[in-house]
Amino acid sequence: MIPKVLAASALLFAQGVLAESVTIGQTYPIAERDALEEIEGRAKEVDWAKALENMTWSAKNGYLVPRAAVDQTRHYVPWYTIEFDVRDQFGQVIYPQGFQFNVLEHITLPYRVVIIDPSDVAWVKPRLKDSDMVILTNGDFEEASEVLERSTFMLDEKTKTRLGIEAVPSIVTQFGDRFVVEEFFVEVEA
Repeated sequence: MIPKVLAASALLFAQGVLAESVTIGQTYPIAERDALEEIEGRAKEVDWAKALENMTWSAKNGYLVPRAAVDQTRHYVPWYTIEFDVRDQFGQVIYPQGFQFNVLEHITLPYRVVIIDPSDVAWVKPRLKDSDMVILTNGDFEEASEVLERSTFMLDEKTKTRLGIEAVPSIVTQFGDRFVVEEFFVEVEA
């Protein structure tokens, strides 16, 4: 048994050495510049201070939502429509394009989602729970994060649609297979 293992090991070692030391066919020198050198060279040509000064960060744009005119509570079912055929490992369609399902029948949202305008920061701070996720409709989310002492995110159109947001401030909580969306009328000081 031992001689067979040794022979097999020697054969594998010899193949590895052979593969590294033999060249088959004609070889040519590489004509292109090294990719890393190319990237570094182009990066040195850019005035980064000017480029960053003129850059707009789309994450700070947010998505404006009207203010709530009255306190109200709504129920919202987040139906999702599949945009393409979902296939199994054998290529068989298990969910066809256009199939609709309620996302909340398959997942549980482990926290409340609080959607606010920058003018609602002081109002919402005493109402927040430790587990809440705070989403800002517009403005400076970094400043809001400092005031609220937690991470704050920006609202985008997909999130607005998927949570059924129609007005701010809103607090979204999962209740079974639907969201309960609480909208609050908060007077804004002019």
